[in-house]
Amino acid sequence: MKKNTGLLTLAIFAFIPILLWLVVPTPLPRFSTLGGVIVSLGQVSSLVAIVLFSLNFVISTRLEFINKLFHGLNNAYIKHDQIGQIALVLALLHPLLLLPKYSDSLSSAASFFWLSSNQPYNYGIIALWGMVILVVLTLYLRPKYEIWKFIHKFFGLAFLFASLHVWLITSDVSSFLPLRIYMLSITTTGLVAYLYKSIFGSFLIPKYHYVVSEIKEIHGAVLEITMTPKSESDKINFVAGQFVFVKFLSENVTNEEHPFSIVSSPTEQAVTLAIKKLGDYTSILNKLEIGAKAVIEGPFGAFNSYNPKNQKQLWIAGGIGITPFLSMLSEASGKQNSQLNIDLYYCVKNQNEAVYLEKILQLANMSVTTKFKIIPFYSEEHGHISADVLRLNSGDLSTADIFICAPPAMIHSLKENLNAANIPASNIHSEEFNL
Repeated sequence: MKKNTGLLTLAIFAFIPILLWLVVPTPLPRFSTLGGVIVSLGQVSSLVAIVLFSLNFVISTRLEFINKLFHGLNNAYIKHDQIGQIALVLALLHPLLLLPKYSDSLSSAASFFWLSSNQPYNYGIIALWGMVILVVLTLYLRPKYEIWKFIHKFFGLAFLFASLHVWLITSDVSSFLPLRIYMLSITTTGLVAYLYKSIFGSFLIPKYHYVVSEIKEIHGAVLEITMTPKSESDKINFVAGQFVFVKFLSENVTNEEHPFSIVSSPTEQAVTLAIKKLGDYTSILNKLEIGAKAVIEGPFGAFNSYNPKNQKQLWIAGGIGITPFLSMLSEASGKQNSQLNIDLYYCVKNQNEAVYLEKILQLANMSVTTKFKIIPFYSEEHGHISADVLRLNSGDLSTADIFICAPPAMIHSLKENLNAANIPASNIHSEEFNL
């Protein structure tokens, strides 16, 4: 239930305008005819759509309560994408379902989706086409990150027009005060959230200033960047397993902001990031120079805050998904009087890709009281990891908490396999690196 708190909260906010709409006084019953049912669905779809768009702007603020509500920013952003698509579908249904009421020919139907002499109506048309274009560009065409980020800023403008449409058009919102107050409040919240993140974020969002002190390449595949705080007040406090958004200020790399996992322990003064060379930006980070400035926002993620009830734990890392476990391993190995018994599965294609195996073994051997068992798993030799493999190496899984950090496809496949093996869902904790 705890993991679904964010979705439940969204559902409540989206359902409130439906309840208010149902009690709006009307001269005729809304559902007495088929036409009335269709129009009613069109009206409801617009109310829910604008609420979901508003809430999506709130999610994008990355505020701490969002991190807690969705149990990690990764999960929040996954829901952010899904909500955006649902809201767009509902926004499209709004004019389509109202079309039979306001048009009686093909030409009038076509003009229904274009500008008219009615200004509040025009605001809705501008918002609709703006949202369609922006969602297609950002969710489906997937441009380069910096272009995506620039395009994303225009959602606020489209949302402003949608809000003006809701506020000014003659409708149930304008005639029924409780519904009007709610819609004004929710859309204003969305606009404020947009201004906070996209316009005034550089002034309002806390940032930490660091300096690059070491750059190390590991087997040509992963770059480790170590940074020290410019001052004691700049030192970031994080929990092992979290990640941060970082922007490097250097002539050699573009000043894009990207999320990277922290692999150092929270007890260390410096912060070390592990970055796999995947795209254009990560491939040029080796040009970064010692002494370059870094601006950090965060920390984010709730991977290590589940308060597991079992002393026995399985940590399953897929590829670069090992990074949060490195920080967690560093912290756990230094614990005094720990009764944890941890099996760490490092899943990669082959031994050449196990770039952190030596470091993992070293940290495990340094453990004071936590018992570690390191299990390299090579898919080219053994296929996909499964509940059977876990049972073979770790024994009974019903009394273990299982942590998974891997690509989305691996997480979904393994969770389905574990569920089929009757492993309690409450014992399975996951975080996708898919931002």
